[in-house]
Amino acid sequence: MNYNAYLLTGDAKADTRALRAWGLGVTVSNEGGELTVEVNNPSYWVTGCCGYRRNASVGNLVVFPVGERNPMCIKIIRVVTADDAPKGRGER
Repeated sequence: MNYNAYLLTGDAKADTRALRAWGLGVTVSNEGGELTVEVNNPSYWVTGCCGYRRNASVGNLVVFPVGERNPMCIKIIRVVTADDAPKGRGER
């Protein structure tokens, strides 16, 4: 399965527009500096679901399968670099 990844910019309106352009029914909000990605109309996707929200940060990736329009399949992924790797682990 192939995936797309969208880098959150922190501009809630622009992020929402971009994700909706990919066919995902989500709304990005920035409340007090904390980003959230919220699924619109979650009960359409899961019976009885009243709300589905993922916390995120600027620079996180919103990952979703190519061709899949179900916003319940999204994942929020933190981007890491070599500098983020654990320190002090022995070589094997």
